[in-house]
Amino acid sequence: MPQRRLLIVLAVLLLSAPSCRTGTYDTSGRPWPTTSEVPTKSENTASTTASLDLAEFSINGELQVPAGPVVLTLRNNGVIEHNVRLVGGPVSETLPANSTSQFDVGELAAGTYELICELPGHQDAGMIATLTVVR
Repeated sequence: MPQRRLLIVLAVLLLSAPSCRTGTYDTSGRPWPTTSEVPTKSENTASTTASLDLAEFSINGELQVPAGPVVLTLRNNGVIEHNVRLVGGPVSETLPANSTSQFDVGELAAGTYELICELPGHQDAGMIATLTVVR
């Protein structure tokens, strides 16, 4: 008789959980990402940090970095505010004179990237640099 009760309980459980029967799962309320949403990690997940000096009207510093995640340490050594835009990509905050900031430009593939100060007139005055990303 106890085996019969066990079989009845198992049958009720199987019938009340149809998604288990078909092998599918309801993930609509799941708080973690699905497999397709999980970012792939490269072997080296550490960011490269390079320092750039901004002044009237130049961008100088470490202008060659390895491919991968890149963070630029921006130092405004000038007497007026500046910023940096990765042309076709993100722009840094505007830095007041004599200040420093971190600018995460993301993951960069090998190639060359133009950096500019996008404040009015600064690019025309010479605030342009080329960032070279190597493998």
